[in-house]
Amino acid sequence: MKREAKELFIEVSLSLPLTKHLHYRIPEQLISSVEVGKRVLVPLGKRRVTGYVVDIVPKSDIPEIRDIIDVLDEQPLFTPHHLTFYRWISDYYFFPLGEVIKTALPSSINIESKQVIAQTISTLPEKERLVISLYYLDELTMKETGKVLNITESRVSQIHSQAVRRLRAKLRKEKLIDGGHH
Repeated sequence: MKREAKELFIEVSLSLPLTKHLHYRIPEQLISSVEVGKRVLVPLGKRRVTGYVVDIVPKSDIPEIRDIIDVLDEQPLFTPHHLTFYRWISDYYFFPLGEVIKTALPSSINIESKQVIAQTISTLPEKERLVISLYYLDELTMKETGKVLNITESRVSQIHSQAVRRLRAKLRKEKLIDGGHH
């Protein structure tokens, strides 16, 4: 007997000139990882962009809501107290909340991470490198990636998870993300 999973949604602020937050559904496998203050990878049109979780909500009135793709941080980058302050700055200066958050966080979070990620991707086993490349750079779905590589969508998902684990381990080792155990 399969039980009905409770859906959860998040409000995400992007570091783009947007005054509204965007809503996304949290896929069941990521629910335990999502927290206010973490970065998430989300679809925006045909692109994938990084956003900041600013709220977790039990429902959304948005029709055809899209799922987040991944949670990028092990630990939140800011606290609810910081978020209150960021919201005040955003309101006072009429500046998008995502831009305020991005400005408030150390810029090295983005630059160093990108360099280490690029370096780590180049050392991944070939299948993992291909999956990551097709999925993130060519913006194919898991299903489309599987068709290109002639493997099942389930296998693409497994390979993707292995690659992401390697990337996270490398980022933890380089102390670019917080990470519990080593």
